[in-house]
Amino acid sequence: MKYSQALKVYLLLMVVFLIFYPVVASSYGILAFAGAGLLGVMISVHIFFILGIFLKNHTFIDTAWGLSFVIVAHVTFWMQNTHSTIQWIVLAMVTAWGLRLFVHIMLRTVGKAEDPRYQQMRQKMESGKHALLTTYLRIYIAQGFLAWIIAAPIVFINASYQNNDIIFYPIGIA
Repeated sequence: MKYSQALKVYLLLMVVFLIFYPVVASSYGILAFAGAGLLGVMISVHIFFILGIFLKNHTFIDTAWGLSFVIVAHVTFWMQNTHSTIQWIVLAMVTAWGLRLFVHIMLRTVGKAEDPRYQQMRQKMESGKHALLTTYLRIYIAQGFLAWIIAAPIVFINASYQNNDIIFYPIGIA
């Protein structure tokens, strides 16, 4: 299968997932929150991947790091109609921290050459057969997935109020 065909299939699967996810997820509790957070992070990672391809500079994935936490916080927060005070506080704190980190790294990287780490990685990968796919998986998907794992406490806090599961608050705060 050619790369362009694989990309078309992948995009089609993403669209199908986006259409059917809300219907399926409504009955799965915390898994729905986790899945929605992952979906939000992966959409942002894809946007930065496309940006990196066009600019031939993959340093911009670093700016997505802080934004990933903001996305998880907002996606999981707005999945329900009522919110506790703790959820509002966590949302405000994560948003302030994530946006500050996003702006700080963006200002540090705009107008500069690609980070030497990514240059070295790309040079190694470009010698391979599937350089773009390798870049996508090793840099973008890996960072997006790691950000989603680290943001798990945010998901626990935002999912806990839906069923009055106060038991998740200590897990989320830890």
